[in-house]
Amino acid sequence: MRIAVLTFEGFNELDSFIAAAMVNRVKQPELRALIVCPAERVASMNGVVVHSQAPLSFPREADAVIVGSGAGTRELVRNPQIMGELRLAGWKAADSVLHYVAPVGEKPQYVERARAAIGPYL
Repeated sequence: MRIAVLTFEGFNELDSFIAAAMVNRVKQPELRALIVCPAERVASMNGVVVHSQAPLSFPREADAVIVGSGAGTRELVRNPQIMGELRLAGWKAADSVLHYVAPVGEKPQYVERARAAIGPYL
């Protein structure tokens, strides 16, 4: 299972890094999380720079997608170029914000969907 962790300019480090680290700590070759950015590198809301590990088209091939929060998330869903590149079937923007799977589990229905997707690998 390949998981895309969408990470954008102004991202929250906790969302992207913890999500990717938790998945990759399982240490099974068939389970891998990759940080995916719309540019070669992006900076967090605190200035931490991260390099993209896969192109923005990767989420279309991934088995699961995690979208982290951040200062620019609302602007992201208003950007037709980025949203057009993603073309994620079944994804919906609610109130112009993509929901994400929070490591602390603040939205139970999204956490349950993520658990169902990666459960067999844990």
